[in-house]
Amino acid sequence: MIKKFNRIEGRCVEKIYGQNRFGYSRSDFEDLHDLIKWAEQGGYQGSELQFYDFYTGDVYKPFDKKRNVVYSAPVYVDNFFYFYREILIKK
Repeated sequence: MIKKFNRIEGRCVEKIYGQNRFGYSRSDFEDLHDLIKWAEQGGYQGSELQFYDFYTGDVYKPFDKKRNVVYSAPVYVDNFFYFYREILIKK
């Protein structure tokens, strides 16, 4: 049976490594080196991280978008989700 997500934003949903229930999406896939350049040239608009529950169709956005903040792809290890959050600082 196909489950529909309760919110669609036109993003690519990828499975989170280490489990089968959740996927994720990020609002962009910029290289960290490029993001540092953005920060140096006046700032980066920020990225968003969303989690998708393949079983229920629920979509979770744990953080609001913030300027100069970017997230890595999450992984699942020992019952926890891990991801990297980088705050870009203008030099």
